[in-house]
Amino acid sequence: RRYLTAKHQWLQVHTSHRHSLLVPGTNTELLPDGISTIAGWKVPGTFNYRLPLSPRRWVRMLDALEPDLIEVGDVFHPAWCAMRTARRRRAPLLAFFHSNFPRLAGRRLGRLVEAGLNSYLRRVYERVDLVLAPSRLMCEHLAGIGLDNTALQPLGVDTDIFSPLRHRPELRRTLGLADDTRLLVYAGRFSGEKNIDVLLGAMRLLGERYHLLMLGGGESARPAANITVQPYCRDSIELATTIASCDALVHAGCSETFGLVIIEALACGI
Repeated sequence: RRYLTAKHQWLQVHTSHRHSLLVPGTNTELLPDGISTIAGWKVPGTFNYRLPLSPRRWVRMLDALEPDLIEVGDVFHPAWCAMRTARRRRAPLLAFFHSNFPRLAGRRLGRLVEAGLNSYLRRVYERVDLVLAPSRLMCEHLAGIGLDNTALQPLGVDTDIFSPLRHRPELRRTLGLADDTRLLVYAGRFSGEKNIDVLLGAMRLLGERYHLLMLGGGESARPAANITVQPYCRDSIELATTIASCDALVHAGCSETFGLVIIEALACGI
């Protein structure tokens, strides 16, 4: 989400390109040059992930946006819908390999599942003009499954927004903390793969001299006396100000697809 919305905002401000997003949501709404949504069922066991299952609607809405270039971020039925639209409009088609989901699935379901997903991945990506990946490691993975139409497109952060200059000492007072309290911050979903229980256990061991500010949503974080839970900041400046005003970012997830929040925290000087 942060990659897509940041790119959308940057293109609107700095270029004359029309940039439209078409993503799952709670309702169906077409907004050319904006963020259009397709209603989908909420996936059980996830934090607000939705899955629209109507290929005809994907194709119809994609076509209505009149794209000259299409970038697809999903390798399942939205990718096939994008192929149909790109062929009909004779538009270049790009794919973005955001996460190595075959490897993540393989860790849970075994190597046969991982091999099958890699085979499917190759089948889809052979049909697009170019596959973008955010790291050299992921480019190497794509080459390893037989793809040569790949390019490195690093993710990054806006250092005018995520900067040490965002530091605000009054955050501790707002949280009712003493000036010498070590203030830690976590930003992300409160879901199983983030190993939230590890963070909570660490805070029990660290005790009252440390305080954890948790920004996010989803499963309950069961806050303790030295933990404050707040909704995730959708506003980038608000998020950057909060992160820069803490002493350290903490994160217990061990299977991150990229970990953009870590780069944001580094840019904030913590």
